[in-house]
Amino acid sequence: MRTIIIGDDGAGIPSSLHKRVFDARVTSKLDTMRMDRWGVHGRGMALFSIKENAVSSEIMVSDVGRGCVMRIIFDCSKLVERADQSTWPVVTIGSHGPRIRGPHNIYRTCVEFALEEEGVCNVYVGSPSEALSSMRARSVASSDVVGGIESHHRVPFVCLPSLAQDARELAGVASELGIEVSERTAHRVIRGEILPLVNAALRSKGSDASRCATGTVHRPRKLSLTTSDEADFQEALKEAFSVVGERYYVQLEKEPSIRITKGRLTVHYDFVEED
Repeated sequence: MRTIIIGDDGAGIPSSLHKRVFDARVTSKLDTMRMDRWGVHGRGMALFSIKENAVSSEIMVSDVGRGCVMRIIFDCSKLVERADQSTWPVVTIGSHGPRIRGPHNIYRTCVEFALEEEGVCNVYVGSPSEALSSMRARSVASSDVVGGIESHHRVPFVCLPSLAQDARELAGVASELGIEVSERTAHRVIRGEILPLVNAALRSKGSDASRCATGTVHRPRKLSLTTSDEADFQEALKEAFSVVGERYYVQLEKEPSIRITKGRLTVHYDFVEED
């Protein structure tokens, strides 16, 4: 199964049309029909075609002026996808414009669209946690951020993660947007361990700035566990030691100790033999 979530800060869809937009020939673009390298837009057939090929397709949240977030789930045993979905295309700029090389996968499709609409529409593509980090990095107008998160009726939906006060609230907001992440992942987003994405057009060109922003160059210099993560790790260590304890009649004398140095994590068990 593949789940794809698409979020935008565009015109938005009225709640009364959330289900109807997936019907054939339902569109708000009759007066703005356009044709490009991907075909004709504005006939009301794109979302209908997606629904016909997907296990499920739904508008998670959308409203006029606040953009839209939709979630689509495909069964890859019925709708076959390319085997290599992890390789980014390589873009070289020549006298006749950009040249794209690489497997024809989701990344390449997004990059082609990002380059075609560069300067008009910014395209970001990545994992759920990276998408959440990118949404959290978005700023909103100061007039829209007074009060609790429930009162932000004018804020674009893709900006709501930036208003979450803690990891639990962030994970809850993400779930409403169709992005399922654990509270631990939400903590990592808040701590800045998962970096925001950059425009797919820049990412594909391989600039130093884009590599840093996508986390392919920058990494924390030293591993540092939070108090809660260290406690969870110690519980897992004690459970692992129980296998040895039950078979060889030994028991822990005290909590496992954890030592972290550059590139190395060392665990010490102090134990005593049972009578």
